[in-house]
Amino acid sequence: MNCVLRAAATGLMACGAAVATAASWDVTLADGRRVAIVPDGSADPSSQVLERRHPDGSLDRQFGEAGRVLFSLGADSPGPRSIRVDEAGRLLIVGAAQGPKGLAVPAAMRFLPDGRLDVAWGVQGRSLVPSTEADAYGADLLPLPDKSLLVLGQVETTAGEQAALWRILSNGSFDPTFGQGGTMRSSGIESSQALALQLDDEGAALIALLTLQQGQPWLDLHRWQAGQVQPQRVAYQPMPADWQGPVTLARRGGTWQWFDASQPLTSGGVPLVAMAATAVWAAGTSAADAQIAATGATATSAVSEGGAAYNPFSPPTVGAAGPNSGLATSLELPWIALALLAFAALAGLGWWRWRRR
Repeated sequence: MNCVLRAAATGLMACGAAVATAASWDVTLADGRRVAIVPDGSADPSSQVLERRHPDGSLDRQFGEAGRVLFSLGADSPGPRSIRVDEAGRLLIVGAAQGPKGLAVPAAMRFLPDGRLDVAWGVQGRSLVPSTEADAYGADLLPLPDKSLLVLGQVETTAGEQAALWRILSNGSFDPTFGQGGTMRSSGIESSQALALQLDDEGAALIALLTLQQGQPWLDLHRWQAGQVQPQRVAYQPMPADWQGPVTLARRGGTWQWFDASQPLTSGGVPLVAMAATAVWAAGTSAADAQIAATGATATSAVSEGGAAYNPFSPPTVGAAGPNSGLATSLELPWIALALLAFAALAGLGWWRWRRR
């Protein structure tokens, strides 16, 4: 399995197996209980444990076997990368496993609210996204109201890394009609790495990426709304040189911001730097793909709770208060888009008047 989440310019590197044995991240349920992924204590990096605890920290013995569930995404799996909870309270985990041809493929599992594996979903509770040309893994997933999942990850080849999107249908099967042959890849970027998925206030999917261009790491935010053929890049800025941990995207103080995930969210974030929308993903999506973005419009905050955006490899404090009013000038993408349109209109009017003189 290749090492993942590289940012050579900042000295960041984490191998999947090492992450799996060292990570511990969680998702907070609506009633305050918390489900966490923790190592099972063995030398096998493929084996993990789900724990559900009450707000006071005690194990919830109504979950799994006395509060714990042992699981594995598959043979030679580097471990999970993200945990989510959908609107029905089911737990969703995504990462990678070894596929039929010996390549790493994105893998997801679904558990019922009481910790039992949902064997009616996928193949005995597990879904594999086939990849026939290179190693690939899932970094995050987003439950949608139609019970399908949008999966963000990346494909790794000898030529480099590319962020990719897949779709898993409501029954847990891979959607081969999505994008081009079931995969949509970023394009026109030297190297791109998947960070996280979120839903914005209008129900559009926000796709957070770490890119490498001309040897420098950049933070990219892409937005996908109903009717768009492909995601559009809407925010783009250099990665802060003093960050030590993986990058996380979270909404705090009423705005979307980047955070150093090795620090508590209260340490302050970096507001998004909006830009004119540009297309940097491979075209060729079908009409059904637009419906995926549309289904996010009615999603609640509970659906997007957890996930890599909140809990990547070094988990921040999920329940902590966000940054204060000092970030009141942070950019909101829809307003910036309107401002850019207004500016363009005024500039055009001025040019027209100058030409008439």
